[in-house]
Amino acid sequence: MIYTLTLNPALDYHLELDCLKLGETNRSKNEFFMLGGKGINVSLMLQNFKISSIALGFLAGFSGEEIAKRLQEQSFRSDFVNVKEGASRINVKIRAQEESEINASGAIPSHQEIAELLGKLQTIQEDDILVLSGSLAKGMRSDFYAKVMSECKAKVVLDVGGEVLNLALPYAPFLIKPNKAELEAMFGKKLKDSAEVIECAKELQIRGAKNVLVSLGGEGAVFLSEEREVYKLKVPQGKLINSVGAGDSMVAGFIAGFLQTHNLKEAFYYSVASGSASAYSEGFGTQERVIELLKQLKEEK
Repeated sequence: MIYTLTLNPALDYHLELDCLKLGETNRSKNEFFMLGGKGINVSLMLQNFKISSIALGFLAGFSGEEIAKRLQEQSFRSDFVNVKEGASRINVKIRAQEESEINASGAIPSHQEIAELLGKLQTIQEDDILVLSGSLAKGMRSDFYAKVMSECKAKVVLDVGGEVLNLALPYAPFLIKPNKAELEAMFGKKLKDSAEVIECAKELQIRGAKNVLVSLGGEGAVFLSEEREVYKLKVPQGKLINSVGAGDSMVAGFIAGFLQTHNLKEAFYYSVASGSASAYSEGFGTQERVIELLKQLKEEK
């Protein structure tokens, strides 16, 4: 079974405008809500591959109730802990000439509620996959993911950055997925080309990661496998519609590809095609769109 952990789920409120003018009244031409939170996004994309998963994490307040309702409407399996203090996030995603985001801070789980979640995580088995991704809930220690990994024998896919990632690396995550900006922040320097990105990714393997997938946005992605192979792909052609959730779709695509082929290189191809399929769609990319984009991918030397 695949489990996804979202400590800070959200309702994402998408607003489309012709132009965003700061300090003035702006009126949207279109608006809609989507479920948000990185782990939930991974589960939603896996659903498009007809792969079931169980979403874990925290929900709180009226917004948490709405998230639970929407998950149930989509026949989505979940086992969240209800938090008494605060409310689940409502994030604002603005699409004008550029994309902008305003992300709320979210609910505050108590020690007892955190312990309840840890109890659920302890039931995960060695042959399961656990996806740990996204921000920690307010008040949680930065070593929380490291603590989870120290007590978990499942394959762990880790999509976090900064200190949270550094603390978790010694526990040998199966896959990590930093983006270029996160690598630059971790290593304190601008990365001029893919060669420098690869050197940083190799350092993360030395620190403990088995497989490293680096998203380069419109420039594609780089993958370093535990077999010490290095692969680079450009994104397939398409019109960018919505980049929100594209990185989470890459994670889901990697898992789907690996489960189907048991091949790390093929999983990387699925990952890039999945991220692109979602970036070129209003919601998450369909399996049919992913397969279509797979045919366009060409490896760079």
